[in-house]
Amino acid sequence: MSWQIKWLKNLQNREILDMLCVPAISRFLRKLEWKEVRKMRRLWLGMIIAALVVGWWWWDRRSVTQELESIKEGLKVEEMAEELASELGVSLPDGAEKAELKDIAGDGARGVATKSEENGGWLITVLAALDDVDQGWYEGWLMNEETGELMGMGRLRIAKGGYLGEYTGMGDYDRVMVTLEMVEDGVPEEVVLEGVLGE
Repeated sequence: MSWQIKWLKNLQNREILDMLCVPAISRFLRKLEWKEVRKMRRLWLGMIIAALVVGWWWWDRRSVTQELESIKEGLKVEEMAEELASELGVSLPDGAEKAELKDIAGDGARGVATKSEENGGWLITVLAALDDVDQGWYEGWLMNEETGELMGMGRLRIAKGGYLGEYTGMGDYDRVMVTLEMVEDGVPEEVVLEGVLGE
């Protein structure tokens, strides 16, 4: 029986030891976990701050780049307008809004549209450097992008170094097109130049 008594005593001592150690180990683990949580929290906070700084830097740089591109585009249009006005022997109104007419047909054509107030209405001028055509004629068109209203400017007239068209009226148009026409039907045909005023 003596070995049984010894075994019971050892078992009791082990249970007591376990009871004493488990809370201590538990507390130690909780402290360790809390340290890890704080460490992870600091890490995540640092990553968020870094991401915000990088995002702000990227957005600021993007805004500056867009602003510079806009300035370059504006200078390019101003230069083109002055060049075409000189080639065609016309003068442009001071302070007129200008837009590049982009080559849609891919023939190397160039053009500029200007818009200014005149006598309570609008004066829209189209200056274009276009190849002469054996068949058909070039015609100008104006459109109000909001309403879809279309207005024909009529045939562009030949100036000394290109083509010129003008519209004077109350209609407020923003999209400008130059087309190559073959039929007199009041419908735009092949678009060769196009641009938007006020972009």
